[in-house]
Amino acid sequence: MGLGATSAVSSAERLSTWSLITVMLAFWLAAVSMLAAVGAYRAAPIAVPLGVPVFAAIGLLLVSRLPHITQLLAATPPSWLIGLMVVRVAGGVFLVGVANGEVAKPWFAAWGGGLDVFVGVTALPLAWWVAAGHGSHSPLPSSGM
Repeated sequence: MGLGATSAVSSAERLSTWSLITVMLAFWLAAVSMLAAVGAYRAAPIAVPLGVPVFAAIGLLLVSRLPHITQLLAATPPSWLIGLMVVRVAGGVFLVGVANGEVAKPWFAAWGGGLDVFVGVTALPLAWWVAAGHGSHSPLPSSGM
């Protein structure tokens, strides 16, 4: 939808950009699911703290190479990008794992899951606030001086 707002990108280019992003996300989901299924995260405790930034960096590098990513980001309203963070409520699964005693590092999982849930729960109200025009000002309040 964001690319649809630009006149410089054809419908075929929009479809190919969307397809590339979708395939990359599906590949990432399949890879981490397979690693979890074979017990890679339990066998190598360093896999999670090392794997999260590494996979994120690889993903950002690949996405930044997409031909129309700058037009996509420029055309997409900031409130939509913020609202997409609602998916982070899924991080609550870490809190469930801590509560059930299924997590090897409960402190890490509680903080990560708690922050994910906080971001996810506040995403839509913040997106609405930005869409209403309140987010276009400086995020710092003026001192009144």
